[in-house]
Amino acid sequence: KACSIEQVNIANNHFVDYQEKGKVSTKNALREAGIPFSGYSQLYVWDVKGHRIGFAGVREQIYNQRPEIIAEETRKLRDQGCEVVIYSCHWGTEYSPEHNEKQIEMASACAYAGVDIVIGTHAILSPSIQFHDLGLIIIDECHEGSYLSEQVPKYSAVETAIERARLSDAKVVLGSATPSVEIY
Repeated sequence: KACSIEQVNIANNHFVDYQEKGKVSTKNALREAGIPFSGYSQLYVWDVKGHRIGFAGVREQIYNQRPEIIAEETRKLRDQGCEVVIYSCHWGTEYSPEHNEKQIEMASACAYAGVDIVIGTHAILSPSIQFHDLGLIIIDECHEGSYLSEQVPKYSAVETAIERARLSDAKVVLGSATPSVEIY
């Protein structure tokens, strides 16, 4: 069966790297390729096999300016009949295995708004975030050293994900194009 890209989230700091010209160019390239996108207040509803799946996304800087955006966009997608809402959050510090308070705030806002699936960048497995029905944790590129904390207390985000999933009766998917022997 052929693989495809069903939707792209553009809500990240790289989207603005080349100012307005780059933003317009990116959106036009996605449209020309027939790839829908969400983020930066652009919502996408995917109708598939009689079901409606809603996509939205925000980056940390925009959330700081409008903390109500997650709830507003989730409500708009529900109003459009979406049974499932997938929200992508571009948050945290690149290459840091530590989460920050803003990630906890944003993840909690997703949970409170009733988001069904949260896709987050950078490490966040805080037990202080109370997801109501945690079913799956995905760690992509799990072989990277950025998942190992060098700060006290030292921990492995992969081991933390496995334990968090065990406590929540959830599943864990460890993804990697180049898996380590330990992970494999």
